[in-house]
Amino acid sequence: MLLMMERNKLNNKIINKNNMSLELVKKLREVSGAGIVDCQRALKEAGDDFDKAIEILRKNGQQIVNKTADRIAKEGVIVFYSTENNRAGAIVEVGCETDFVARNEDFLKYANIVAKATCENNVNTIEELMDSLIDGKKLIEYQNEIIAKIKEKIEVKRFARRTVDNGVIGSYIHFDKRSGCLLVISNVEDNSKTMSIIKDLGMHIVALKPQYLSKDDVPDDIIKKEKEILLNQPDLKNKPAEIAEKIVQGRINKFYSENCLIEQLFVKDDSKTVKQVVEALGKNARIESFVLYELAAQ
Repeated sequence: MLLMMERNKLNNKIINKNNMSLELVKKLREVSGAGIVDCQRALKEAGDDFDKAIEILRKNGQQIVNKTADRIAKEGVIVFYSTENNRAGAIVEVGCETDFVARNEDFLKYANIVAKATCENNVNTIEELMDSLIDGKKLIEYQNEIIAKIKEKIEVKRFARRTVDNGVIGSYIHFDKRSGCLLVISNVEDNSKTMSIIKDLGMHIVALKPQYLSKDDVPDDIIKKEKEILLNQPDLKNKPAEIAEKIVQGRINKFYSENCLIEQLFVKDDSKTVKQVVEALGKNARIESFVLYELAAQ
């Protein structure tokens, strides 16, 4: 009888210890974001001292960050975030090493945190962005935690933030998150019709990849160089100067229609230009700017 009681006490101690260890692992995961195995190893090394285990995880995490620093983040995602009133928005490219990680839930969650931090903080450089706070925590801390967990190089490659006083900011992100567009339209109401058209225009931009917003945005030296190339085409060499000039101007106009967003034929209805589509939102509606991102080539 006494022997049985002693065995029960011993079993209860083991069970209580295991339950305590499981609770510590759970708590450590919640605080650190580290994986179960890493948390178990840290607690074992720390002798179940929670604070010491945190320090061990941080030290190990920083070692992983240092090891991945020289690797190439050739994959990644394009993500967008806007404020509730759509008056501010940000588009970012966050890189990782593999396509597998680019689809990882934790990585995507971090990428969205980056976009939110970019939108909510007035920053001009990646260094300023990484040092900025989001929900009371520096973005660099979020990044180091996700690197320690995933064990791949992760980096913010570029970002763009836009605001508008009288208008809206919207986006289109392609389904594979490898390309996307931020679009700013002024003098329009923030409603479902406007946001739907902005999404369609963003899809148009991702598909046709305009280089400029309007004719006025094309640098003079680009047009000058284009004219020189056209004038030297074989079919124009023997043409009278006046006729050659008219033909060249026609081809320059074609250049505008192919490369300037508002001059392009709308991809969903080629009976209209993009400018006409925007004007349907209101006579004073206009595209202020756009940002097109595709995963940077390595």
